[in-house]
Amino acid sequence: MNTGRWVVVTDKLRGVYYGRTFATDEAKDVTLFDARIVFSYVADAGLGCLPTVGPGVGSKIGPVMPHISIMDRANIMECTEAAVAVWQRSSWE
Repeated sequence: MNTGRWVVVTDKLRGVYYGRTFATDEAKDVTLFDARIVFSYVADAGLGCLPTVGPGVGSKIGPVMPHISIMDRANIMECTEAAVAVWQRSSWE
């Protein structure tokens, strides 16, 4: 059973989102399930840390929503298992 993949997505207005998707890397528009909006993040090495190690302490991550559609996305970055574990326990701090 395909449950999708966990990703960090950015849009062309610099929005940052986390969630599960079935979209391919070529998709222009992306729907995320179990999605979260990243209002601000703390990461030692910038945006690239979000899909590799997850958000740091002090990040402001919104609550889980059933789904969100991102139109005209900029990036899709697949998350590591370690990052997913951090995302799953992240909250607004």
